[in-house]
Order: sequence, then structure tokens, then C-alpha cells
Amino acid sequence: MATIGNELKNPESGWKRYDDSDPVFKYFNISKNNYGSPYKGNYTTLNSDNSKCTFLFKGTKLRVISLIYQGWSSKVGISIDGIEETFSENGQHKNQALVYEKLELLDTIHYVEIYRINPYAYNEQIGIDAIDIDENGRILHPDEVINISDLAVGKRIRCNYKNYLTKNLGSFSNLGQETTGFLPVSPSGVLDGDFYFIMVDILSGKKTLVADRNIQNNISWDELEKRGVIKGSLNPYFEGTIVAQPNIKNVYSSGGYSSLTADKLFDGSTATYWNSMINDSKGNTYVTIELHTPSFLYSFNIRGIRLISGSNYGLRDYKIYGSNDNNKFEELYSGSHQNNTSDETVTLNCQKKYLYYKFESLNSWYESKRVIISSIEYIVGSSAPSYEFEIRLLTGGSEQSDKHNEWDRYIVDSTLNDTIVAGDNMIWNWNLNNVRSWTSTTALIDSLNKVVRGNSINGISPTGIDAWTFYPSNTANSSIAFRPALDIKNLYQFYINDGGVYKTFKNDQWRNITDPFNPDVAMQEFSILNRKDKLIELSSTLDSETNNGKIYKATIDLDNIYELKSIKRE
Repeated sequence: MATIGNELKNPESGWKRYDDSDPVFKYFNISKNNYGSPYKGNYTTLNSDNSKCTFLFKGTKLRVISLIYQGWSSKVGISIDGIEETFSENGQHKNQALVYEKLELLDTIHYVEIYRINPYAYNEQIGIDAIDIDENGRILHPDEVINISDLAVGKRIRCNYKNYLTKNLGSFSNLGQETTGFLPVSPSGVLDGDFYFIMVDILSGKKTLVADRNIQNNISWDELEKRGVIKGSLNPYFEGTIVAQPNIKNVYSSGGYSSLTADKLFDGSTATYWNSMINDSKGNTYVTIELHTPSFLYSFNIRGIRLISGSNYGLRDYKIYGSNDNNKFEELYSGSHQNNTSDETVTLNCQKKYLYYKFESLNSWYESKRVIISSIEYIVGSSAPSYEFEIRLLTGGSEQSDKHNEWDRYIVDSTLNDTIVAGDNMIWNWNLNNVRSWTSTTALIDSLNKVVRGNSINGISPTGIDAWTFYPSNTANSSIAFRPALDIKNLYQFYINDGGVYKTFKNDQWRNITDPFNPDVAMQEFSILNRKDKLIELSSTLDSETNNGKIYKATIDLDNIYELKSIKRE
């Protein structure tokens, strides 16, 4: 059991560690240092009078890891949910030492600040090397949300990005979840990491978010165009569950070669695959899955394989069907896969549940129905999808003087409703040597060249956050990268039009609204207007007397009542 003041170079059992460089922390007026032997090579110092570190975390326990050194501050401030305490980092030199611990907190979300109390004096430093919390807990950035409905300008939401080939587009998933560590700010190669989408705008109910970093270099504008990114027609799945072997009841197919059977499509491995080899008696090539319960199909992702023994049996044309009896199928989608091994994701947003989903290969690139596929991921849910998602690029201005574009509007000039300093590199990570970002814009000077923005390449002008230049669309190198934007639209928005005035029913009262396309104020379903039984108890008063007895009277306000179902006298 670790004790305050001793080195703790790795988290103990039951704990997990976040390095000080993790983007979940929000810093004010800090610097970096690598003296001694800090965790992962650097630590953060709070050496200005108004320096501080803030974050949220869900869990029951917290530890602060730092350098201990002679002359360092003996009075560091820490506040958890407004309750202030202090700890010391002053003492005999130790690296990665436990300097503060808090246990037995409620298992909820807590707000934490670590800050300087005394004005900075020579060598009276404060360091943060890492933070440890519950192994099942999570640290969140103070501006982070986990639900789409909580997004507002300046807020951020976590997302995962994964690719399987260096120059091919990967897949987006797990919006709002902590999947793995963060991507480096200059990513290359085969990737699997998280990043933040930061909300920059809302217009007519559409929320626009921009990645806080470039998420992949060595990818060409042409590749992004082929995958629908330029036109905004790449629709990732952020709702629902991936259908894998545990939630598949049965797999039926036209056949498979030896052990390369159709169930390999759903085993979660990229190393296995289905080789259809032969067709059924009717000459068809297909694989059908049976679920345990009927579900909505949100989207599907197909990962192809191209060559076997010199022949290209990669998937070409195919169809997707749905059925509830495994006999009568309804066509849901017809499409073609690229002649490569990349992933291909299609969003369907089906409005009907099916128990069976059937994939049928019409032909391969070898001009036969035999096909070889690595995986098919069906994304399903128990209810109809609520949102539509589009991945795209920002616009960048067709020439250097053109400032009417999204890069300048959001990255260069916006304070995000006064939540950040405009152009802050700690937010947008644009100040990277030798890396610029693709935009969707074609350069006015030449239609074959596409505009890139930010920083410089090998120190070549232009430089800075507002740098503008262009490159051929087929360029794929480490100097130009992909920074995605995400548009989110609510699929279901209900209002009442009362004589030309739009109204919504929220929090048990009617509200007039000025923007009928804003999903944040819309009713998501009309069931909230269903009548509810309400018991009203009234005390009556003596009104008059007759020969037959006394008359008592009570008044009911009928303006707020649709109908009287019964009256009971007691």
C-alpha cells in the first residue's frame, strides 16, 4: 500500500493512471519540464501566480503524482467539489512520488482544481506528473460531455478513430466513450486512438463539431473524396451495438471453403475471413445472420480482402436484405465496394425491425460470385436511430484573401462563445512543424490543387494558424493530414403549430420557440402529450340549507382539465 511521500512509479491494483499530458486536463498558465525522471518523460509546472489545473472525474478515490524536491512548494491547493485542502511537494528529491490521496468519495462525478496558493518565488515550484483514480473510473475534461444532447458551442465529446492501412481512411466509433488513449497530435501509420470533437456552431438544428487535432497523415484528398468525406456523405455509426458472435443466434450461408466459413465474418478478428468458394443450388452467394430479437439496422461496415493466389476475389457488387421469417426478404441496400482492402461504412437508419439480415454478393472483382471478405459489422439497436451523422472537411478559402471560410471562422477567429482564446494551440493543436490540414476547398488558381491550412512545412512560408497554401489532390505524405468535421442532425423533431406560432411542451409547460429546427427545444415524441390521470381533492363549504338537508359546494377549474372521469364523495 503506497504512502504519501514515497515513489509510486506505476498505479497500484485497483487504480489507473492518466499522464499530465493527457488532453482531459484543462490548464491555465503552465509550462512543461523534464527534470529528473518523470512519468512518460515530462511533467507540468504551475509556476505563475494564477496557474491551475482543472478536471472532472467519476470515481471514489484520487491520487496526485509529482516530483518532490527541496525548496518546492509546501502548500499546494487542491479543491474537490469546492472543499479545499493542501499538500506538500517539498522534501528530499523523489521522482513520481505520491503527494496527495483522497479516498471514500461518493461514486459520482467530481470537480477538481489544483492550484498555487502562495505567489511564485524562486524554486518554489509546483508540479503535476500524473493523476491516479479508480480502475473503473474516468477523468473528463471540464468542457467534456458524454451525451449528444448535452453538446453546446465550446463543449467537447470524445471519439475513437481506427484504421488498418496507412494511406486508407479508417472508421469512427464510440462517440462519448473512453475507448483507448488519445491519438498523438501528429499521427501516422496504423492508428487506434481517441480524440475530441469540439462543437463550434449550431445552425437550423445542425450541430457542427471539429476535431481538436489532425487524426491521420499520409492520406490524400483523393482518398477522402472516394470515401465521401469531401461531399459530407460519410456517415459513421455512433448509435447502436456491433453485432458479434455473442448476440448472433445463427449464421446461414451458401457455403465456405474448408475452415474459411461465414461465421468468421463476425468473430471480431481482422486475421480471419470468409471464402465463399461455391454458390448454393440456385447459384447465389450469401450469408444470413439470425438475431435473438428483431432489431433496427443503423449501418453496416464491410472490410474486404483482394487477392488469393493471384486472383482478385475482393467484393464488388452486393445487396443487403431484411426479413422476419428467413424466407421473404426486403431489399434494404444495393451498392459496390471499392477495389481495395479498405473499410466501407454505409448508414441505413432503417425504420423497421428485422430478425434476419442477409448479405448477398452479386460479383467480385474477378467477375465471379465467389467472394472473400474479412468482416461484416452490422450496427443494430432496439429503437429507431435518433441522429444522422456526417463526416466532412472544413472549407478553407479558395485563395489567400478569401476569409469567408470555416477554417478562419472557427479555428482562427472563434472564441466559441467566450469559452476559449481564439486560435489557442492547446485547443486546436495546429502549431505542428511540418503538418498542415486538408480542407474541402479547391484552389482558385488550379482545380487539381486543394487548399491546406495551418502552420508550415519545413519552415516554408506561409506560417501560422491562418497559413494558406495548396497541394495536388493525390498528395499523401506526413506533411498533410486529415482533420475531420462532424455534423449532427436530429432525425425526430416534433412541434405544435398554433396559428403560425411554433410551440413545444417542455418541463410540463408550453413554450413558444423562434427556431423550429432546433432539436434542443423540440419534442422528441408526442407521447409526452398523453393525458394523465390526476386526483383532485377539494374541501366543500356549506352553501345553503333546505327542508331535505344541507347543500355543500366546491369549484373545479376546468381550464386545466380535459375531462372528468369520476366524482367520489367521502
